[in-house]
Amino acid sequence: MTTTARTPIEPHNTHSERLMRHAFEQLEKGDRIQASEKAWGAVAHKIKVIAGEREGLIYDEHAHAKVIIHRLSDESPVGGHLWANYAVAEGLHSNFYSDLETYQTLKRSLQSVERLLKMLDQERERWIEAGRPPSEPPMVSRRDRADATSANETRRRQPRQQRQAPGRRGRRPNNPLRRRGGRP
Repeated sequence: MTTTARTPIEPHNTHSERLMRHAFEQLEKGDRIQASEKAWGAVAHKIKVIAGEREGLIYDEHAHAKVIIHRLSDESPVGGHLWANYAVAEGLHSNFYSDLETYQTLKRSLQSVERLLKMLDQERERWIEAGRPPSEPPMVSRRDRADATSANETRRRQPRQQRQAPGRRGRRPNNPLRRRGGRP
């Protein structure tokens, strides 16, 4: 039996635009968590558009997004702004888990994400106008991919005891709240 690669139901660009609209809608409804995650999803899908158009650019996991944005910001005339707006988008992804941001902060963050999406589109157009088709040159080498995931792989390979921080294995002997031989 032959398997074929799955294609997305809708193109990543369309999905990104739809998610951004939904982010603003969710914020207006008062659902800060969903607004945060939908904005992050819009950024992730826009990065997938760029990764899909450039040979050698890999986006298989969250860590690759940062590598791609880092590379784009190095070659872009607006690199610092690109990186700063991406950091805001990552903050929205974190807010999905913590829900600490206020309505006003999220509204400003969503505006930053909109700017990031526009910058990514401009970078994509600049790349094409420069006469470099999407298949030229590879931006993320195998080494870059390894750098993006090496910390996680190293952590997975270590036995559990080695992963614990020194002094955190079991009870600490100098804990003033714990009496010898019993509970505090």
